[in-house]
Amino acid sequence: MLTRRVPDVLHAPRAAMCSDMFRNLVYWPWWVTGLIIVGVLGTITCVFAAVYDALGPYACPTDDNATAVTSFVDLMMYSVSVTTTLLQSRCMPVSSNVAMLVANFHAWLVVLITVFLTGVVFTRMAAPGMQASISRFMLFNHHDPTCGRVLATRFFFNNKKHSLIDARFHVTFSRRVRSDFVKTDVLELVREEAPLLIIGTSIMHKINEDSPLAGETIQSLVEKGAWFLCTVQGTEATTMQTVFFSRVYRLRDDGTVVGKTVLDGEKWKFHPLSEERGDKYFLNFKRLNELVPLAGDGGGDGTSTGTGTGTHDNTGNAGDSARGRTGQTGEGGVTVTTEGLELDSDLNEPLSVNGSGSGSGSGPYIRC
Repeated sequence: MLTRRVPDVLHAPRAAMCSDMFRNLVYWPWWVTGLIIVGVLGTITCVFAAVYDALGPYACPTDDNATAVTSFVDLMMYSVSVTTTLLQSRCMPVSSNVAMLVANFHAWLVVLITVFLTGVVFTRMAAPGMQASISRFMLFNHHDPTCGRVLATRFFFNNKKHSLIDARFHVTFSRRVRSDFVKTDVLELVREEAPLLIIGTSIMHKINEDSPLAGETIQSLVEKGAWFLCTVQGTEATTMQTVFFSRVYRLRDDGTVVGKTVLDGEKWKFHPLSEERGDKYFLNFKRLNELVPLAGDGGGDGTSTGTGTGTHDNTGNAGDSARGRTGQTGEGGVTVTTEGLELDSDLNEPLSVNGSGSGSGSGPYIRC
């Protein structure tokens, strides 16, 4: 089996240290960035307070006799006032020209660091706050009632108010032809772009005679060390900034099910996300990464029974554990939970909750 190895880069030109630090401060968690900012400014304050203390006594112009200041606390407060650019302190370095030069250098250094850190803060604040997810699972050779055999995954926002303008979808198929050569194909999708994307969508590629996946099986993909990259790009409607989402899918040769993996679409299908209650739709975002096992060849009608706490019957679905959730019977006799995100019925059509399949059996959901 050809395995994927990521090579190390030798003798590459290094990026500027400030550039790397700026990028890290932008992408690290807020609490990490905040601790670094406080730490840097606190360190500068303490270091310069120690330097002022070593340079000798300071005068206090507010005193009638301009008495010398020997307390380190006074010098620390002066250093704090310079760091914060307030310049309000009981003492000032009027008794030493060297100390005055150090104080000016201190103020100049703080201004530069403040400009750098202000850029970090505003870059983070200006970043789009949109949150969306691509499913951790991709189904290979899955039967879709409309498109036939497909490679499929799905993408959904976690808030009904989010939307993408001029959304574009891409899926690439990479496999190792030789140990030193990787071939990548951009797969043609059923829907490659959307002028306005609301709620989410399925991302599918038809597997026909013209597809690079024609004739492939799960085992052949494993032997080639294949992997897939799914990307979603568009303009966020509020800030009008470009946003980008991606997910890499790999195959496991030991048959285990892990996150971000490709599964046999003849054995699994995605759990429906949506349900209808009265005149409203609900989207259960927790089910984005849930799969339901299929029984038989996926054709015809069948009945299956779910077992466990909160048992329910699903028409046309393989059996699954209800896991004790409060459910409601929707169209097609499929019991789905009412937990989730309420959606406006005029935004988008819900995913179908009609059951299809054949045979009967029982099996658990797969959930990450």
